[in-house]
Amino acid sequence: MSHSKLKCSDYKASAVPTFARTEPPDTQVTKSVIALLLHYGWNKFTIITESAWSTVAKSLEDEAAKNNLTVNHYKTVEDRHTCCVERLPCCQVSVWFQLIQETKNMTRIYIFLGTAMSLIDIMNAMQNQRLLDNGEYMVIHVDMMTYSPREAQKYLWKPEHFDNLKNCLEPKDFLKRARSLMVVAPTPPTQSYEKFTKKVREYTNKEPFNFTVPEILQQMKYSKYISIHAAYLYDSVKLYATALDQLIREQPDHTFEEIVKNGTQIIEKIIRMHTYQSVSGQIIKLDKYGDSEGNFSVLALKKDHFQMNNFSCDYQMKPVGQFQQGETLGDCQNVM
Repeated sequence: MSHSKLKCSDYKASAVPTFARTEPPDTQVTKSVIALLLHYGWNKFTIITESAWSTVAKSLEDEAAKNNLTVNHYKTVEDRHTCCVERLPCCQVSVWFQLIQETKNMTRIYIFLGTAMSLIDIMNAMQNQRLLDNGEYMVIHVDMMTYSPREAQKYLWKPEHFDNLKNCLEPKDFLKRARSLMVVAPTPPTQSYEKFTKKVREYTNKEPFNFTVPEILQQMKYSKYISIHAAYLYDSVKLYATALDQLIREQPDHTFEEIVKNGTQIIEKIIRMHTYQSVSGQIIKLDKYGDSEGNFSVLALKKDHFQMNNFSCDYQMKPVGQFQQGETLGDCQNVM
């Protein structure tokens, strides 16, 4: 469900009484990050954020204060794309080296909010200063894109590495760097989700979309990628229809038009559902603002072979724990 001037991940949308969303706002991930810190007893940490993530970073700082955690440093850097397009000094990797130099003596845990490319730069800066040799430092990266095994290498490698290297163990101390990283990302859909994506492909081939696959791609066994936003849209329509159906049954003395026009009442009905079964296969909780709290997983390095052209590696970032939302914070549960 949307509002004309607000996007679904915008935290400000929560204040609109006729607004609810099945796409979790970006700030919801902070509950899972705090739960991960509490799980390991990490009471002090440093936040490094690219400017586009400043809202999430501020939410993380607020959640830390509520849970008596200490933010040693709060550092904001300009977005990588802006830096390099405008040829600013922040486009140089030396910026990350200086940032680590300024903070390393006061912290052991870094939480980084930004692009995967910048994540690799900041971890290389830490490795160049020998901070990752003995397991004394950890980096927690926050990613709002749903975890996908085929894209998991982005946390460890830049595209050029796949052309220049043959094996991930060629770079010195790769395992030390990779084992010092954890990623918090939206949990991938269950296997049953494939049935839904098959239906989406089927219907998008028909009117009014006519999004057909060219014959040459069919011969190559090309399959259209279906974004998780298709599930968000399906869930929102189903939630709306369920709430409307219940209100019609509960208010036989009101006309259909009267009920439909009362958007606030419909949203209140949705919020009172508390949880819903998503077509992605997960049970999703709604908070008091009608925001989906989402499902997040923590990723860490596991043995799992993958091949990218001539590049191969026996390790990948894989889900090792999942957060279960409670009344206040999520609880981190091991899954592997």
